[in-house]
Amino acid sequence: MLAGCRGDADGGPGVATGGGGERRFVETQWVRTPAVTGTAEDTLLRTPTQPVAVPGGFVVADAHTGSVARFGLDGTRRWRTPEFARGGVISDIAAAGDGTLWALDRARGSIAVLDSTGRALFRVPTSAAGEQPQALVPLAGGDVILLLPQTDAPFVRLNREGTVATRTTLPWKKYNSLSYLAGQLALGKDARSDRWVAAFSSGDGFFIFREDDPATSRLRFIEPVNFPRIVTEKRGNTTITRPEHKPRLSALSVTLSPTRIYVLFGGSTRLRNRIVDSYSLQDGRYLESHLLPARTSSITWAEGGLLTVSHRPYASIEYLKPAGTALP
Repeated sequence: MLAGCRGDADGGPGVATGGGGERRFVETQWVRTPAVTGTAEDTLLRTPTQPVAVPGGFVVADAHTGSVARFGLDGTRRWRTPEFARGGVISDIAAAGDGTLWALDRARGSIAVLDSTGRALFRVPTSAAGEQPQALVPLAGGDVILLLPQTDAPFVRLNREGTVATRTTLPWKKYNSLSYLAGQLALGKDARSDRWVAAFSSGDGFFIFREDDPATSRLRFIEPVNFPRIVTEKRGNTTITRPEHKPRLSALSVTLSPTRIYVLFGGSTRLRNRIVDSYSLQDGRYLESHLLPARTSSITWAEGGLLTVSHRPYASIEYLKPAGTALP
């Protein structure tokens, strides 16, 4: 199935202009493959993680059941493991360069490491991190980076025994003064190398890392977004901390190809949740933008196309690829 898309920030044809420069849309005819969809009976995709690209397909975990499954890009299921269905809650899953899959099991306070067939190999305890991790980046040498819900040192590196090796913050002095609610991050990983990206979910900017060392200072989105102002108020005996106004979302999802960073952008226009901006993985330079045929909550680059996650009403994963070409 083909779907043609182009647009600007007002929903019409042309070039979108943001405070960071002009957004250059590439007119794209998307080839859409059959979707993988959850149902009321099969909750595999009730609450899916961001899919992980693997050769010839993708792997996804469902936080609702704790199960993990692998699919081909045509939607054919290759395997499904019930290994974590008994009490596990998988909140993130990522691939390492050796082909292993690392599943963050928040209910059990550990990372389950699987081989490419879904067989459990070992677990890495995460209690030494000190807080509940939200996302992970496995490194080639066997260590793993965890994202914590704080702005002092949001990244902790653990070895396979679960011992803390390093704690790292962002290379931006103002970050430590942000409330966690204003400084939340989305991560993008590249299993082919130790490069990964941390991007603000409701603020302006992103950072490129290599292992636990920042490779860049703060890089700016093509469309600037102000950080939300956080307020604290008393309601009876309860103290509530919240954004003063509904935050304007920026990086909803981040994914990496061998050469590019792709950011699913929120914004406040009619095209929110449909714009995918691409940046150079080498230096963060803005390159171009694509418009998806429908709103989505997550993207993953896979073999020149994008895996997209939407909810209609159950979660659905669809593979989109530009007709006659590929996303680099």
